[in-house]
Amino acid sequence: MVFIMLNTSFKYIGIFLLLLLLVGCGLANYTTALQQQAKPKSNAIAVKNPYIPNNYGVKTPLIGFIDLSPVNIRGAAPIIRLNSAEKLRLSFDVLSTKAPVLAIRFNHHQPNWESSGIPLPMFLDGNSYDIVQNETNRASLGPLYRSFYIDFPSKQQKFKFSGNYSLELFDPSSGYVWASFPFFISEELESSTINIEQIYATGRNTRVIHQPFLTYRLPEFVQFPISQISTYFYKNQFWGESVLGDIIDQNIQGELGFHPSRSNSFIADDQTREVNLRNPQPDNFRILEVDRPDNNLKVILQRDTPGLDANNSRANTVRNAADNRDEAEYVSTVFSLEVDQSWVNEAIYLVGDFTQWQIDKRYRLRSDKDPDFPFLTTTALIKEGVHSYSYVHLRNDRSIDKNAFINPFSNYTNRYHAFTYYLDPVTQIYRLLKTSTTIVSE
Repeated sequence: MVFIMLNTSFKYIGIFLLLLLLVGCGLANYTTALQQQAKPKSNAIAVKNPYIPNNYGVKTPLIGFIDLSPVNIRGAAPIIRLNSAEKLRLSFDVLSTKAPVLAIRFNHHQPNWESSGIPLPMFLDGNSYDIVQNETNRASLGPLYRSFYIDFPSKQQKFKFSGNYSLELFDPSSGYVWASFPFFISEELESSTINIEQIYATGRNTRVIHQPFLTYRLPEFVQFPISQISTYFYKNQFWGESVLGDIIDQNIQGELGFHPSRSNSFIADDQTREVNLRNPQPDNFRILEVDRPDNNLKVILQRDTPGLDANNSRANTVRNAADNRDEAEYVSTVFSLEVDQSWVNEAIYLVGDFTQWQIDKRYRLRSDKDPDFPFLTTTALIKEGVHSYSYVHLRNDRSIDKNAFINPFSNYTNRYHAFTYYLDPVTQIYRLLKTSTTIVSE
């Protein structure tokens, strides 16, 4: 009798395992089919970007303005405190008459922006993703667009760890990621001070150098400061252009100092230029012509010179200053850059807060073919507001030269951020203990 019962049990176990195998094959086939679906084409060029982590900010052509910052402090650094009531807001426009269904989800990263490999349930309690539901139709003139926003973490979400994160804006039906942006969750433990040493004419292309120094008061739980504490420095929210403070000072009990070498520090006098597209009117300075063909606002700017005019440099202390009025419209803006013949066939791109400082093939400058006074031109669809921009050169080896059209020793204002991490010996997770900020002007 026992043998018959065991034999029957084995038979049911076999059937159960067979069903699991069939279901698994079905799920595998479904997953493969989902992965093989055609992805919408993106205009972004897949190159290492000097401003933001590689592939962050990659967008479909349908996205216009986009911003990730604290609620009610648009354009500020995307930092919130762990276990607080603080929230971040993702705001963006979709240049389409159709209302897409989009959602947000999160990833955890190492301080150098490599993936930490931590699965979502380990760092987040609650919903794995949220649908973006706040939507408004905008613009009585010009192209119709829809504005969206979503605040997080929601009441149903709680981040378990501090550190570096990224938000993905994606289509839940296909899994396609429209855009991805970094943000930070900090514990704000103890105190720190950040100072910038300004160094002139060091032989590094005769540029002004900013060397950051940070002093951090250590929490009592840190047992091995040299191996457990590290600091990364950033300039002007270009989160992919971090510098590790690899020189460590331990001169005062209970404190630790960090700074990079001079050769690895920041170039200080790089510039951007500002253009005011809020209710634009022709002037003798920046705007050459304003027109409204087919009910769409078009602006032609004065030509830029390679030096970008040293007296009109603007710091990228905020990512954008797009107009948030309901009636704000998108402006077809024509940029042009004077060059000599040697640059006519080079890969020159317009970058700015309206491109998330990312190279986008839509904004490559093309020659006007004038043999005597050549200039390069491109057109960008930009939301009304005050914006900053620059030009960069994409070399043949796909590296980016962002200083090709900039004069040294010009006016500038730079905002520096320092992020101090603790490698937890138990979880082996990098906790973000403290953030610090300072501004340097010349």
